[in-house]
Amino acid sequence: MNIKHLKISQKLAILFSGLFVMLLLHYFLVFKLDANILDDGTKLDIAQRNGMAIQQAIFYLRNVVDGNHQTDLNDLSNRVSLINSNLDILQNGGVYTARFNEEIEVKAIEKDINTQLLAFKRLWKDFDRRFTKIRTTSQLHHDSLLVYYIAETTSSSLQFPVEEDLFSLGSLGNLDGGLDDLGDLSLSFDNNNTNTALSTNYRKVEYQFDNILNGSIVPDVNFIIRNTEKLILLNKNLENSLSTRLHYDQVRLRYWMVALFLINAIVIGVGYWFVVKTSLHPLLKIRQLINRLAAGDISRTLLARSHDEVGSLIQDLSRFSQGLEHITDFATQVGKGNFDENFEVRSKKDKLGYALLEMRNDLKQNSEEDKKRNWTNEGTAKFSDILRQHAQDMEALSYQLISNLVHYLGANQGGIYSLEKEGNENDAKANLVLKAAYAYNKQKFINQSIPVEQGLLGQAVMEKGHLYFNQISSDYIRLTSGLGEATPSYLLIVPLISNDEVHGVIEIASFKPIEKYQLSFVIKLSESIAATLSNVRSNERTKLLLEESQMYAEQMRAQEEEMRQSMEELTTTQEELERIQGSLKERLTNYEAVVNSTKSMILALDGEYNIKVLNRSYAAMLRRLKGTEVPNGSNILEILTQEQLEYWKPHYERALGGESFTMVSNIKNSEFEDVYYELEFFPLIATSGIITGFAIVNREVTSLNPVRFTEYDNIIPIV
Repeated sequence: MNIKHLKISQKLAILFSGLFVMLLLHYFLVFKLDANILDDGTKLDIAQRNGMAIQQAIFYLRNVVDGNHQTDLNDLSNRVSLINSNLDILQNGGVYTARFNEEIEVKAIEKDINTQLLAFKRLWKDFDRRFTKIRTTSQLHHDSLLVYYIAETTSSSLQFPVEEDLFSLGSLGNLDGGLDDLGDLSLSFDNNNTNTALSTNYRKVEYQFDNILNGSIVPDVNFIIRNTEKLILLNKNLENSLSTRLHYDQVRLRYWMVALFLINAIVIGVGYWFVVKTSLHPLLKIRQLINRLAAGDISRTLLARSHDEVGSLIQDLSRFSQGLEHITDFATQVGKGNFDENFEVRSKKDKLGYALLEMRNDLKQNSEEDKKRNWTNEGTAKFSDILRQHAQDMEALSYQLISNLVHYLGANQGGIYSLEKEGNENDAKANLVLKAAYAYNKQKFINQSIPVEQGLLGQAVMEKGHLYFNQISSDYIRLTSGLGEATPSYLLIVPLISNDEVHGVIEIASFKPIEKYQLSFVIKLSESIAATLSNVRSNERTKLLLEESQMYAEQMRAQEEEMRQSMEELTTTQEELERIQGSLKERLTNYEAVVNSTKSMILALDGEYNIKVLNRSYAAMLRRLKGTEVPNGSNILEILTQEQLEYWKPHYERALGGESFTMVSNIKNSEFEDVYYELEFFPLIATSGIITGFAIVNREVTSLNPVRFTEYDNIIPIV
């Protein structure tokens, strides 16, 4: 069998099978040695517990001999039973209950140690038999009376002290176990009792012994006491043999662990060499190829020289390299912006291919969206400049807006209408007046006024919403709007709304569709245009009112001078004067009503900076800022703080110098949000040409695009 033709899985199966068999042998050997160590340790524990039980049995035996304690007798029986049970387990094997009630299966003791066990058991049989006799004896102690006679020779030489007799008796008693075994001794003398068979030279003596040990078990007790040390020594020999056996098994386990470690190292080394030679070396070459592919080098490939998984992997890498070439070409074309480059996925599971196609589509979409955003941002900046530069002239503003909007949208025609009212306020008629028209790169001068109730323009105004048509009648443009003779296909009408008030309409006609982003741009732009138109219209109206007011004031001063010079004439023409004054008062009342009803804030100062005109809007703002009412005739320089005075006085001086200019400032409202105002300064010139003061018209322009304010270097809070 040629190993080169084996698959990697087969090679690894052979290797790991050998390793598995080796691990099994390793496990069973270590398990066997551990079991022997546990068995030897348990046997040693049994022998040690037997030694302790022997000592306890001797202790309980002495207590029994001294006092026949029933509890000690029971404990003695328990220790003897424990020793017998342990000896049976050591010789025959069995279940041993170790500490903490753990049950351990113990094998029979080995033959080389059985000699010490048998020697111990032979001596223990005598101990067990004698212990049994002692435990089964019904009466272990009794009382006895000893009577003997003492010969008396002479009263002087044959007298023996009683103490010496007792001592000699006690000494005799020690030959059979000592005084401790005789019990309690009581002594009595009977001098009157005389035995008729004896000579009158002898005296009778009686000894009373209490709690004397039963004589039948005295030899057994003496045997146990004399051979206790021998029994303990035999058990100690057994313990030493078991300890030696345990140490031997532990050393053998360590030797086997070292040997198995060396065997494992050799087998693993051979297996490693086998894997490296047959599998890892070819994989290393494949890794080098993959590294080159990862580094971008797709020009090299490998030839498959085996039929295993490595050979299949090399073939797959070759196909992968070709796929990378195709992907590289596709990515290069996409990077150049050629989003229409063709790319075919290799299969339904080609996630990379589908991801590249999705990336191409996303990049294409993002590119288009970026163009749209840039187009919108550029348009916003462009038209913000137009609104800022032409904010003072309605006609110029209208033309610049519509002409640039037509060009920017790529449309063909366009017009901007202003919503104007004619007649009294209660009976006013609203018309859409064409302010500027642009068609085919030329300005069209067309005078047109359309009632707000008529046509599509009126519909957009009434509904306050834009209208977009992708198909219009051939006569709509020519008959209704007058923007030209050609008939575009697409029409967009957007009302100019600011603060929910319509100020005009924009009409755009095009031969190509108006995209959604263009429509959104026009709608957003219409809000800024509406706000600007509203401000321009308000400025013109306010300026006209101020000029009329100035003219009325001059007329009144002239008339007052004439009245002072011709008091006599005034007397005769008093009725005429009262009529004229009534007319002037009525006109002044109308003027004040107009000034106070406008949304703009109006302030007029004379050459000494005294307030001459102050409408309600401006007075309310000053009251809110200063916390007190500011009446007409107050000097503005006394109201301003030092910081405000340093900033505003140069502007006042410019206006008194005859200069008209516009600036923007801001203020915090009650919700601490910035509110922007546009301030227009212009001088007040009398009919004689003398500048008598200046006026400030203040309008809120927060709704306008902030780009309009970029030209103002300093924006500080309004007074």
